[in-house]
Amino acid sequence: MTVVAAFLLGGVPIVMGDMLISGPERTDAKISLPTVDHVTEVFPSGSGYSIVGMQQKVFILSEDLAVAWAGNVMAARTLIRELSNMARAGQVTGVSLNSFLREDARRIVGDSNVSLVGAFRDSARICLCGYNAQKIAVPGFQDMRIAGSGADAVTRLFSDLPPSLEATRGIPNALFEAVGRALFLTGVLLHLEIGNRESLRTFYGGGYELASLIEHRFSKIDDITYVFWYAQVQSDGVRLNVPNAYMKFGYKDDALLIRSLHPKDNPKTGRQILDENLYIYPNFLKPARQWSLKDRPSMNSRFVCSYILVDNPPQLPEILCHVDFEPTGSTIIKFDASGEKPVVQFTSEFFNQVKKSIFAHINKSA
Repeated sequence: MTVVAAFLLGGVPIVMGDMLISGPERTDAKISLPTVDHVTEVFPSGSGYSIVGMQQKVFILSEDLAVAWAGNVMAARTLIRELSNMARAGQVTGVSLNSFLREDARRIVGDSNVSLVGAFRDSARICLCGYNAQKIAVPGFQDMRIAGSGADAVTRLFSDLPPSLEATRGIPNALFEAVGRALFLTGVLLHLEIGNRESLRTFYGGGYELASLIEHRFSKIDDITYVFWYAQVQSDGVRLNVPNAYMKFGYKDDALLIRSLHPKDNPKTGRQILDENLYIYPNFLKPARQWSLKDRPSMNSRFVCSYILVDNPPQLPEILCHVDFEPTGSTIIKFDASGEKPVVQFTSEFFNQVKKSIFAHINKSA
């Protein structure tokens, strides 16, 4: 199961999809996710039904069409390939797309449990579409379509999303405001998943893809580093702990590469090191290729998104988001992988910015 959504933010289209695949429990392979070391942390051996892997679910089928699928994998592949063939033949229009989703899709997949959401640019107009998807009203989001097992939970999060988003060094236009807001949402989902695993128990999450209309064509949002923090408000100030996870999302040859770093104790020295993993998720419409560690993406990114879980008793904990955008690549993170284990350092300017954001939020809530 999964969660996929298409919506407008300030008139800018966003297509979002998680990556989790669930099914009968696999005993022939160790299934790991970027957010958890092993799925048995969530579904112990013998559960019967479990998480069996991850796949890309957001697809750019043409410069005018982006879609995301949920549900039965084989049925979804069939629908995506049909739409892809239509797009390559130049047969997708607003009318033909609606006709396909209203009439042809059911004939193609029958009673299979599959859903589709998407965004299509027809001349100068953006149309959102869906098959077996809910159309819901959420404050701040326009014309939202959502589907999947996580739809209800994510809808509640959409509705309760706080305005605690700060963007620095960003370009103040509608596109990057929309992208920043979407990154806030996906980062909060990932932070909660790392913290309580609840989304995984509902069979959605693992990672999230985003697509939008960039430079007059639909593209996936690329080159993102997520950093997850925990901050405690104390009588003498704010304690900002070392990040408890880093995740880099980047695309290469249409495959999504996720590089994750998680702090852990070195049993030999007793010091904390960063445990590193690389996850590769190909596009099922493209030919497969061989991969190696040399293909791993740099942790430095255009988008560096920090999510700070602020513990400020007696108030409930809240997640703040700090998005740093630099078109030529971030200068706030210094990443050194020359040794046996990677090392990450932040500039003092960045630490000051994050602490300033936390203090501003505390003062606003007081």
